[in-house]
Amino acid sequence: MNDLSIQIESCENQSVIVIPESKYCSLNMDLYQNQIMCMQSTSASIQTTIQTEPLIYDIKTLDLLTPRKSKCHFKKLSFKYWFNKKKILNLNQTVRRLRNKLSSLEALFKHLKNNNLITENAHDEILNKLADPIKETINRNLKSRNTKYSPALRSFALTLQFYSSKAYLFVRKTFKNLLPYLNTLKKWYSVIDGEPGFLFQSITQRVSESVNPVVCNIVIDEMSIRKQITYHLNGKFYGGVDLGTTQEQVDNIQEATNALVFLAVCINGHWKVPLGYFLINSFSGSERANLLKKCLEIFFETGAKCYSITFDGAPCNISMCKILGANFDYFSSEFKPWISVPEFPGSKNEKIIYIFWDAVRMLKLVRNTLGEKKVIINPVGEQIKGTI
Repeated sequence: MNDLSIQIESCENQSVIVIPESKYCSLNMDLYQNQIMCMQSTSASIQTTIQTEPLIYDIKTLDLLTPRKSKCHFKKLSFKYWFNKKKILNLNQTVRRLRNKLSSLEALFKHLKNNNLITENAHDEILNKLADPIKETINRNLKSRNTKYSPALRSFALTLQFYSSKAYLFVRKTFKNLLPYLNTLKKWYSVIDGEPGFLFQSITQRVSESVNPVVCNIVIDEMSIRKQITYHLNGKFYGGVDLGTTQEQVDNIQEATNALVFLAVCINGHWKVPLGYFLINSFSGSERANLLKKCLEIFFETGAKCYSITFDGAPCNISMCKILGANFDYFSSEFKPWISVPEFPGSKNEKIIYIFWDAVRMLKLVRNTLGEKKVIINPVGEQIKGTI
């Protein structure tokens, strides 16, 4: 046995015995089989020692066979639970301290300067050249989202949404919901001090006091006002363009020429209440369409019902309805004297709002046209005269 040389090689965690050719090759192979089994048992024991320790939460039947084992396992679980809970609290506290430490733009740049990430000259130059709106935006991202919006950001959000809802949603999505949600804008639009904006307190009170459902017709009209900027003792200027967006008091205010009024007239009652007004200079059809949609959204939230709107035949009003989907071509197969609006934002259920042109106003326009032109020619080529 001493002359027999046995070489053991390891290949990919498997033990192999190599026996050189010699005169002892005829030796009984039982000896080598026993040695192979011994090597395999040794490698198996090594593998079991490097296995990961089972988790303490992996409860098995053996852990609950006796009360002592159950109690012991329960103590281990309790210790592990409180240990993890304390660890989570410490980590949350660390994160909270870091956020409080960098809760403003100045603190952020101070942290960068102290850690030698920027020089002192760069620190001073960046802070001095940054505009105030950019500073407010960064400060709001660093702070909690529950903080109040600054007057500048609030005015920007209201003005942008007032002119275009699609543009507002695009900007809000681009800047990761930095701008307020639409419901917040509705609350900002509503005023109770008589300032320009939506006034829904009266209609809300009427709906709450009424036993039957309140059905209204919304009247939209525009009236001319005197062009004049006046200064009040409270420090505000009046007479300029005001869209209910908390305009800043500046010297170069654009003078308002018209007041756009929304009025709710009860159909199954005998009352009418204002829904809001806006001081404007010039208003396009798309801007009026956006404002009408906003008015209907807030109106439906009060619980009242609206099935029709009435206005005069001004081109901007006709353009407003066409943008909302109406078609006033009587001879067309797509004749559609109504608009469809959702019951609430995001709803698939739409309500049909029928459109009525003010009959008295339209008769007056026809009378004035006949008085000036004397003769009107219809599409067929026939003459329409104002004389009988």
